[in-house]
Amino acid sequence: MRIGIFLPNWVGDACMATPSIRAVRSHFGPDAELVAIGRQGPCEVLAGLPWVDEFIAYRPKGRPNSLSRRDVAWRLRKKQLDIAILFTNSIGTTMMAWLGGARRRIGYFCNARRWLLSDGLTVPRENGKKKPVPAIDHYLKLVARLGCDISDRRTELVVNQSDQASAERIWREFGWSDQKKTIVVNSSGVFGSSKIWPSDKVVALSKILSERKGYQVLIHTGPGEREDANRTAKLCGNPNVRSLGESQSLECRTLPLGISKAVIHRSELVVSTDSGPRHMAVALNRPVVSLFGSTMPAWTLSYNIPEEMIFLGLPCQPCYQRECPLSHHACMRDIQVDRVLHSIQSRLSQDRPHFARPAATPLPDVA
Repeated sequence: MRIGIFLPNWVGDACMATPSIRAVRSHFGPDAELVAIGRQGPCEVLAGLPWVDEFIAYRPKGRPNSLSRRDVAWRLRKKQLDIAILFTNSIGTTMMAWLGGARRRIGYFCNARRWLLSDGLTVPRENGKKKPVPAIDHYLKLVARLGCDISDRRTELVVNQSDQASAERIWREFGWSDQKKTIVVNSSGVFGSSKIWPSDKVVALSKILSERKGYQVLIHTGPGEREDANRTAKLCGNPNVRSLGESQSLECRTLPLGISKAVIHRSELVVSTDSGPRHMAVALNRPVVSLFGSTMPAWTLSYNIPEEMIFLGLPCQPCYQRECPLSHHACMRDIQVDRVLHSIQSRLSQDRPHFARPAATPLPDVA
C-alpha cells in the first residue's frame, strides 16, 4: 500500500495534521509506504516523525531550486500511489494527486474540485457560513473515511539530537544556565501584522519576567523578523533577555525550524501569537499562552495539555485579515501585559502530565 499525504500549507496547520498522519500509519501498519508532500516549511517541521517514510517538498510559484508541482506529479506517478489524502483545499494540489495517478483521492468538496476527488466530504456549514471546526478534527474526519481509529487527537513533533545540541550551544553562547527556567516569547509571524503583539508590550513583559521573576527570556523569530526581534531584545537591556536572531552560531544563519523546535522544547513555557510556534509548542507539550488577534480559537483548538487562550472578543473579531482593516489593531494592542503575566503564572502553577489523555468528546459531524 502506497499512500500520499498532501500536507497543509502552513506550519501550524501541519502540526495539527499529525494526529491524522499517526492514525494512517497505525491503521495501515509498518509495511505501508507513507509519502508526505508539501511546501518546505511543513515538511521541515514534521521531519523526524517515525510515521513518514519520505518527504517531498515543492515550491510555491516563482521559487527556484526546488521541485515544481509538475515535478511532484511525475515523481508520484512513478510511485503508483494507491491513496492520496488531501489536507489542502486547493485545486493545484488536487491536480498533483490526479496527475500523479493516485487511484483514490480523498479530500473536502470545495473550490470546484469535486470532479478531481474519488472520495469527498462536504465542508460543514451553519447559516450559510463555514462552521468552525478545529483543524485537528477537520483532518481526522478525512482519515476516518479510510477506517482509521481517530480517538487520539494529540499533536506531536520530534526534535532530533542535532537540533537539541544546537540549542544547547545557543544557551552556552548567551551565557545562560540550564538551572534557570526559560520562557520563549513569540510575536512574529509571516501571516501579517494583524497577529503581532506590539513590541512595547513584549519588552514590558520580558522585563518583568527577567527582572522580577528571574526567568531567562528568549525572543523567538523567523528569518524575516530577525532585526525586529533583535531590537526588541536590546531594548530590554538585560542579558537574560535575548533574541534567537542574535545567535552567531552557524545553525542560526537561516533560523531553520529544527532550531525553533529545539529551543521551544527546552523552554518552561511559550507565549505566542496564533502562529506556527504556538502549534509547535503545543505539539511538544509545553505550557502555552496564546494571543489571538485577527483569528479565533474555535478553528485551532488543541487536545494536548490545556492552553491559556487570550481572545478579547471585540466586535471586529475575527476579521482574518493580514492587516487591520480599521487601522487600530485593537485586538492585539489591547491585550495587556498584566493579563498575559497572570496567564503565565496560572499555567506554571498547574501540574502537567507528559501528555494529556486524548479528548473523549466526539468529533463534530461532517457530511
